[in-house]
Formats: sequence, C-alpha cells, structure tokens
Amino acid sequence: MAGIKKNSTQLMKSSQDFLQKKQKEKHHQDFLQKKQLQKQKAITEGVCSRIDEKFKEYNKNHKIYPHLKISLGFAVKDVEDDLEHIFRKADRRMYREKDSVC
Repeated sequence: MAGIKKNSTQLMKSSQDFLQKKQKEKHHQDFLQKKQLQKQKAITEGVCSRIDEKFKEYNKNHKIYPHLKISLGFAVKDVEDDLEHIFRKADRRMYREKDSVC
C-alpha cells in the first residue's frame, strides 16, 4: 500500500511539474508574440509617418490648393483577432487620422 501511495504522490508531482512547465512556456510564447506585434506596429507607424511627411514636403514645395492630403489606417493582427476585426481597427484608425488632419 505504501508503494502505491508513493507512486501516486510522484505521479501528482510529475503532473504538477509538467503543468507548470507548460504554463511557463505559454507565458514565454505570449511574451514573444506581444513583442513581435509591438515591433510590427512600430514599423507600420514609421512607414505611415514617412508617407505623411512626404505629402507635407510635397505641399510645401508645390504651392497648390487644395493641398494633397492622405489618411492612413492600419492595424496589426493581435492573437485573437480575425480578419474582419483587423479591418475594423484599421478603418477606425484611418477615420481618427482623417479627423485630425481636417
């Protein structure tokens, strides 16, 4: 009987260790995904900013009216986002940008 109890205790300990290891792996994987999303967002914001600057530079160098304007919207896919949600986020961002430009 003592052998069964010892084996059952070892099995429980092994199961707990396994679950803790899996939780740590999941946490690490989530952290890496979040860092990658932040990097993608920063790159995309940089591209949008450079495009905006090019429009401003063009308008400064070419005295035409009305000035050329652009509103850009982007979204970076988060882990739980589906394609429709991504488009909605990008659309909202574009309209916020448009409201701030006008």
